[in-house]
Amino acid sequence: MKQWVLSQLRYLDELARHPDLQPCHFDELRTIVAQATRKAAQVGISVPRVRQGPISIDLCRRILAGVVAEIKPASDLMTVAEAAEKFNVSKRTLYREIESGNLPCERIRGTIRIRPADLERHLAQRQASGSLFD
Repeated sequence: MKQWVLSQLRYLDELARHPDLQPCHFDELRTIVAQATRKAAQVGISVPRVRQGPISIDLCRRILAGVVAEIKPASDLMTVAEAAEKFNVSKRTLYREIESGNLPCERIRGTIRIRPADLERHLAQRQASGSLFD
């Protein structure tokens, strides 16, 4: 997704070099924002609603830049198996905690990924409340 957003930002830079924007370009900008909004929602990023009517290149660029800023690097994500091994917790327990909404996760191309910091925080909360995993 990040590559798509960056390619759209490059396109906007190119479009901005042409001072005579046509109405069709404004429709195209709205389409880019709509696509970015859908793609962002798929990974849990919220994008502010854009008013009706023409949209400026600057506004479109700011929205896309905001999406890029919210995209978290995938390098610090672990699979459920990796998290279970690292934190000495069963995969079944992790899946149960994810499904119940107690443990945040990211779904990337059909696989569940967990941030180590989220799992550490979750384990600390469970330990503090006296209810560790089964």
